[in-house]
Amino acid sequence: MINLLPMERKRDFRAARTNIILLRYNLMTIAAIAILAAFCLAFYAILHTNQAKAFSTADDNNKKVASLSGVQQAANDYRSDLTYAKAIIGNSTSYTDVVIAITKLMPDGAILDSLNLSSTSFGQQTQFQAHVKSYAVGEQVKQNFQSSKLYSNVYFNTLGYDLGSKTPISIQYPVVVSMSAKFNGQGSFQ
Repeated sequence: MINLLPMERKRDFRAARTNIILLRYNLMTIAAIAILAAFCLAFYAILHTNQAKAFSTADDNNKKVASLSGVQQAANDYRSDLTYAKAIIGNSTSYTDVVIAITKLMPDGAILDSLNLSSTSFGQQTQFQAHVKSYAVGEQVKQNFQSSKLYSNVYFNTLGYDLGSKTPISIQYPVVVSMSAKFNGQGSFQ
């Protein structure tokens, strides 16, 4: 087909076509900007709503904290009381631990008869009485107490046969040991 239109008219048609394409691009750009602006406004509205909720929640939490300050103070007081109790208990001596430490020092063939312990016993000479099977076991009792870090100044009061009583203990353990030893003080008796 032969194009019989004059050149000037052809240029006008081409220019009109180019103008229509440019107009479409401009409209698409304006539409894209409008969509982006709508998204930004939506995000701003959502963020503003979330911020208002966060401030409201923070205010509610501050009110709850203020109402629970008495509980917090009571918890702090209780914690400090526990610290004091722990310090007091840590500095006390368990007489059970002391007795167990003494029994660990007793060799086979020795029975502890009497032991007087009180809070004033620590740092003081204390009397021990035991029945043993022989003089050698009696000497072993003294050596065990002397080698212990818990006691010092260990000496015999008496070491001899129990001639006065005929109890089952005195028959099996005929030697009586009476000793004196000084507790070196309070501490770990493990």
